[in-house]
Amino acid sequence: MNKKILMTVGLIGILIPFNTKALTGSMNLNCNSNTLTVNTSTTCTLSGNSSEEISALSAKLSASGNISISNISTSSIWQGNGESGSIDLYTDTNKSGNFAVATFTIKANSAAGTGTINVSGINFSDASFNEHSISGKSLTITVKEVEKTKEENNTQNNQPSNNNKPNTNTTQ
Repeated sequence: MNKKILMTVGLIGILIPFNTKALTGSMNLNCNSNTLTVNTSTTCTLSGNSSEEISALSAKLSASGNISISNISTSSIWQGNGESGSIDLYTDTNKSGNFAVATFTIKANSAAGTGTINVSGINFSDASFNEHSISGKSLTITVKEVEKTKEENNTQNNQPSNNNKPNTNTTQ
């Protein structure tokens, strides 16, 4: 009797195809410039890509080093927000393929060096509201000192900016 049940279940499993697709996705991070001068800023975009329809996404956007993030604005295709870098978005018209997530501003702080934008804790929810973890993304930004003009360099060295006069000092 147990053999008949097992054979029946096995045959049903073979005859009825199960459609099992795994959602795959990624996040992309791009900035207008990857090199900034101290106290300047640029705009960056966060976008996503999914092999299957997604109904929601969440991620944490942060900065480290010599940059800071501000003015986070989520795309109008989503509902929810991205305040303080905590992005929690959902939609009633599921998204697949490439889609916009948010734009934001990064500013180079007061010292030269590097800074990193990190997107972590990324989860996509499929059309059935099952969560799928997506790999994080990071982008390094180079911060340069403000270049000084020749006049500023001369002033700092206590030299006159017009050094075309002949030297009239004589030593004996």
